[in-house]
Amino acid sequence: MSLTKAQLELRRQGLTSSDIVTLSGTVPFKKAKTVFDVYLDKVEPEAVKPTEVTEAMELGHEAEPIIVTRAARKRGLGIVYPHTTVRHPSIEWAMSTPDAVIVASHGNCLGIVPPGIGKEEGLVEAKLVGIHVADHWGEDGDIEHGPPDYVFTQAVWQMFVKQLGYCIVAAMIGTEFRTYRIEYDESAQDYARALVEIGERFLVDHVRPRRPPPVDGSEASRRMLAGLFRRDNGIVLKADADDETAARAYFNGKKQRDEGQHIMDNAKTALMAKIGDAYQLSGDGWRANWGSQAGYHVPAYDVEPMRKFDLREKKR
Repeated sequence: MSLTKAQLELRRQGLTSSDIVTLSGTVPFKKAKTVFDVYLDKVEPEAVKPTEVTEAMELGHEAEPIIVTRAARKRGLGIVYPHTTVRHPSIEWAMSTPDAVIVASHGNCLGIVPPGIGKEEGLVEAKLVGIHVADHWGEDGDIEHGPPDYVFTQAVWQMFVKQLGYCIVAAMIGTEFRTYRIEYDESAQDYARALVEIGERFLVDHVRPRRPPPVDGSEASRRMLAGLFRRDNGIVLKADADDETAARAYFNGKKQRDEGQHIMDNAKTALMAKIGDAYQLSGDGWRANWGSQAGYHVPAYDVEPMRKFDLREKKR
């Protein structure tokens, strides 16, 4: 389901499940939204470039009603679909846009039903899972090993905002359909309180005072700065000693990077040629093969050590 313009404007007034997932640091993907993207979206929304719609996103939107309908049929549920963006009853900045709401239906009122037919009791989160991340998901019904942490975090936040007792995560993985029931139990509620703390701190420390998160060397931080300072006032600043030091460090680093990249590319080519059609090349403390790919870690936004969680334990 694509968000309307009104929903997008409303979502910028608070933190949604996708924002909270980013701030919690549970997204494993290299191209995921960062804290810098969240900040820019809240304070300078007109500077945010429109999201490039990929074929995967289009397929996800097209498959969503099919996944929701199938979940209703397999689980024997009455479901209101699509849903809209909502706020927490007492925390105005806490928002979410669940895919669908499960209602307590009676008789033959199953499948997709009109709003108001029964009392809301749960949520449905629909996912179309690509083949490259299929191994991130556990077997059907296995909450401890699947869905992944970022989906679990999203579901917990949505249950918190809607104040509902459970969420059915429905995933289409290739041609296999899996469902997972996540309860909003004491453990999930404790996790939700920690997510509220993280969200509130981000708003207090950065969004409300319009103070950007500390920048690093990432492309995302540069993108945020370009969005914040995209208009110049015509003033030419004179570089001081610190600026000169930074500039020299930049050009020296760039030169070393370029030289290092050339060396790495040559070495990589040599190793690929050596591997050929073998499974793996093994050396002294290292190994290489055609399919190896290092994982990518997205750090959480300033999470206090005592509030960190082992989500595997939380899912049990």
